[in-house]
Amino acid sequence: RQRQMCIRDSSQEHAIAIKSAAKHGPSRYIKNEQWHPPTPMIVVSPQTTDGWWRPEMLHAFIKHLIDNYPVDQQRIYLTGLSRGGTGSFDYINRYGDKAYVAAMLPLATDAIVRNSGEFNPSQFRNTPIWLFINDKDKYVADYPGTVAIIHAANTHSKQSKVTVYPQFGHDAWTATYTPVSYTHLTLPT
Repeated sequence: RQRQMCIRDSSQEHAIAIKSAAKHGPSRYIKNEQWHPPTPMIVVSPQTTDGWWRPEMLHAFIKHLIDNYPVDQQRIYLTGLSRGGTGSFDYINRYGDKAYVAAMLPLATDAIVRNSGEFNPSQFRNTPIWLFINDKDKYVADYPGTVAIIHAANTHSKQSKVTVYPQFGHDAWTATYTPVSYTHLTLPT
């Protein structure tokens, strides 16, 4: 059975054109034949049509993959940049222990949940989170609140952490998504 990585795009890379899924991160490296993770992995890049992610749609999508492909359910990693990262928080906030995710790596995002009710830190107790964010990102409306949410999740589990890049701009993914940096995507579960 293979590890699976589910990549969620930002609002700029949604289903207007499927080729936009290969603009950043693992999909880009696969397209450019630069993808060489330490262990085999199935990589999928689900798309949204309206720029926002619905937790129930992602849940059904991952269930479809589990039912139809050789996916190791204990090693499904969810990563997303910008709104894709926000959707990742929504997914875990909605499903908690019923989410099909071993670990989550959101980038350049608020941890403000939009489609899953009020934030509940206990929903994150069994899902390690490693947030990557720029400290001067004008698109992340609540940088301190986002970091505080990670710390709140850690009151239930000491598995989560934050990497803060000391730079301007929204692009925290170039420094994180590199062909040689995927050891952080194989977090222990």
